[in-house]
Amino acid sequence: MAATVFVDTGVLVALLSSRDQHHAWAVGRAAQMPLPWLTSEAVLSETWHRIRPSPRAREGLLAMLRRGALSFPFALPGLLGDLSRILEKYDDLPASVPDAGLFLMAARTPGSVVWTTDSDFRVYRLRGVKSPAVITPD
Repeated sequence: MAATVFVDTGVLVALLSSRDQHHAWAVGRAAQMPLPWLTSEAVLSETWHRIRPSPRAREGLLAMLRRGALSFPFALPGLLGDLSRILEKYDDLPASVPDAGLFLMAARTPGSVVWTTDSDFRVYRLRGVKSPAVITPD
């Protein structure tokens, strides 16, 4: 397994919600993913929005943050040029700021993988940027 794991919103929601269709898959994979998982503030915000109705899920996300299970190694403004290119190129998917940012962060970290429920990560490409490995449900 890769030494560096970038985690996307779908996986965080799946881990925190037993009702999520990918919950069992995410929980089963979690033990294989070395901590801390890297992500962005945009992913954190999107996750919070999606789990907001569930006090239990919100507390679970806060607990992950308290114990250092999530780390935020990049600032999106430093990726702005490439970020805007991805958002424009994949507007038809539609690409989101959290997804484009996570893709770029992982692409700039050798040996990393993106752990996601979103198959669009397998589509993203940008000239001069090596696409990271992607782990999705089968």
